[in-house]
Amino acid sequence: MKLSVLDEEENPRQWDIPGNSICILPAQSRILSLASSQNLLIFEFYPHSLCNLVPKDWLSDEHEMLEFYGIPDSLLLLLAHDITNSLHEPQPVEWIEATMTVIGRHIIRRYSAYQPEDVKPQSISKVSCEKIKKAMLILNQSECQPISTEAIASMINMSPFHFIRVFRKATGLTPARYQVFLRLKKAETLLLQTKNPLADIALDTGFSSQAHFSVAFKKYSGLTPQQFRINQSAVS
Repeated sequence: MKLSVLDEEENPRQWDIPGNSICILPAQSRILSLASSQNLLIFEFYPHSLCNLVPKDWLSDEHEMLEFYGIPDSLLLLLAHDITNSLHEPQPVEWIEATMTVIGRHIIRRYSAYQPEDVKPQSISKVSCEKIKKAMLILNQSECQPISTEAIASMINMSPFHFIRVFRKATGLTPARYQVFLRLKKAETLLLQTKNPLADIALDTGFSSQAHFSVAFKKYSGLTPQQFRINQSAVS
């Protein structure tokens, strides 16, 4: 595959890209030409949507995507095949969300300038990847209903210890923390789209109290739920 791009300084650049590899192009780059006899799959993430896939404490002012061309990446290749197959065999929305979450998290962890020590990229087998995607689908479908790590591990035929270790390799989070992340994303939606009292939102998203919810939400967004709601109302 021959790829020509215009970089952020308006300089034309060209690469010969081998098959079964990936390219990461930051938003400032523009594709001039693309010639290939192979199937291509292009993902375009807007900055805000990519950032929404990860906890806020993963991000910093130093955070930016780096350029990579012709990099072998077995996990992204597997996920790309899954997405391609889903075009012919439609999958549930939760499956798409789980797959795109894994892709977004993997891209940020492996191909950005800012990588905390505890989220360094690690390899993961095809079998483990399939099981983790199934676990994420279970978590996404359960929404805010509590479900134990042991129960999920049993559903995907893994020991709890191995499940936690592999899940963290794939997503950078433990299953429990990922579940809290989903609950906080749901709470964010309720704060934006409803006028429900904070105590009700806390209970609806699985928190034991409004105080517990407020502490978790501030750690997640940098604002208390009330501050977040006021700020968003002022913006809109």
